[in-house]
Amino acid sequence: MGVEPYLIADSLNLILSQRLVRKICEFCKEEDNEGKEVLSELGMDIKDKKVFKGRGCSSCDFKGYYGRTGIFELLEVTREIREMIIERKSEDEIRDFARRNGMRTLREAALKKVFDGITSVKEALGATII
Repeated sequence: MGVEPYLIADSLNLILSQRLVRKICEFCKEEDNEGKEVLSELGMDIKDKKVFKGRGCSSCDFKGYYGRTGIFELLEVTREIREMIIERKSEDEIRDFARRNGMRTLREAALKKVFDGITSVKEALGATII
């Protein structure tokens, strides 16, 4: 776009990405063994974790979900990240640095909601497709 990196670096304080995911209905929530298998196939170690889905009931109009919640990826633009932007480091290098320093990705935020029993595996993966 022709904008100098130092102008971008000086203008940013943080970068936020967000998505909405449906919440599992509390009245028909049940364990989701299929969802657990999907996570296992993706290489996740989830032996001691439970995942849930909604069966569908009159409270949720037989959809299994009621309401929505947000998942968020937040990148705080620190001094180090500003320097990386000015040095024209790649997006991958900046992301790797941020992750090493505590940034949680959208997928990680979605999976936390899955393991907290708030949303389903299907919903989390659907909202964070790459």
